[in-house]
Amino acid sequence: MSVMVYVPSPWRNLTGGKARVEVAANDIAGLLGSMEALYPGFMRHVVDETGEVFHHVNIFVNQELISHPQGLHTTLRDGEEVAFVPALAGGNSVYLGAEKEPASRGRETIDLNALKAGGFIMQRQGNFFSLRLKVPVGNITGEQLMKVADVAQRYGKGHVHLTMRQGIEIPFIRLDDFNAVTGELAIVGLGLGACGARVRVVTACQGTAICPHALGDTHSLAGKLDERLYGRWGLPHKFKMGVTGCPNACAKPQENDLGFMAVVEPVFDESDGHECIACGLCVDLCPGKAIQLVDGKPVIDRGRCFHDARCIMHCPTGSWRARREGWNAYVGGKWGRQPQLGVLFAEFLSEEQAVDLAKRTLAAYCRLANKGERVGSLINRLGLATFKEAVYYEQPCP
Repeated sequence: MSVMVYVPSPWRNLTGGKARVEVAANDIAGLLGSMEALYPGFMRHVVDETGEVFHHVNIFVNQELISHPQGLHTTLRDGEEVAFVPALAGGNSVYLGAEKEPASRGRETIDLNALKAGGFIMQRQGNFFSLRLKVPVGNITGEQLMKVADVAQRYGKGHVHLTMRQGIEIPFIRLDDFNAVTGELAIVGLGLGACGARVRVVTACQGTAICPHALGDTHSLAGKLDERLYGRWGLPHKFKMGVTGCPNACAKPQENDLGFMAVVEPVFDESDGHECIACGLCVDLCPGKAIQLVDGKPVIDRGRCFHDARCIMHCPTGSWRARREGWNAYVGGKWGRQPQLGVLFAEFLSEEQAVDLAKRTLAAYCRLANKGERVGSLINRLGLATFKEAVYYEQPCP
């Protein structure tokens, strides 16, 4: 018989990024054996050296929490769903040993800062929490939306909040319902979103998958950034990234610690029979007024070009072509009490170069910044040239 296994985000490096995998098993113990055989290293996340399930790992069968004493002997039926959910899905360990803002629940001490870092944020009402979900690049399925609505109705007050960074928060969740709520959400592949001094979820516009203006596959780049860097903790401060598909900048890359914008550099080329007819359409459509007709031929002022490729898209004869294309990177943007826009850092990067730059930037930031200092403030203190030199000489974080 086969069962479907939900794999939490922090463990998906073992499964090649897969959130769900199907294995053959008659009970939880057999399931763990099958998972270990297919994905070596899986069991060490679930059980200790004595074979006991870690206390911070919850196991759900068809959305019902099973107890640790009989957990491994729980019988499974064909087609059932099993979810392994760490104490904070999508985050790191949470519960005991608070140093700041402790709250008591019976004999336990709850670390509110750790809860917040993992996406469970205490409300002003005190006894309630707002549960932040991770929604990479703003995409969520109909099945997931229905589960969010169901959880909000049964555990909250029947409504949700859409965050500024394409996320979803379910308010008025009680602490005692935490495991039940995260277990139900895990079944449909939803984990908690990071807060605090961590790498936050990557935001993005819809890119070439949908938008007619887009020049780059935002979902591909944002997905790789999210997969490789999301949730990193122990940073001096929060670290946000955004990816936008064209210079319209709908995803606001300049307002992030690190942002990427898809760009195309045009070149006028009449070879291969693509002769200009001097229609002037490129002149009229250029938002930067970078093109003029001179003796019946378009001439471009590259200093005014936005690299949005409108001349290429609308040229009736194909006289405008792409000389190069890629991603421009911006660093140092932030909101808050002292907002500032990010500055241009690198141009026309390939997707892999963009990911490598993100790793190097994060490593340099962690090494050079003071506690509580954002990337923009670090650049203000060191100077852009010094920070850029540090980034390019930095070993990228793994």
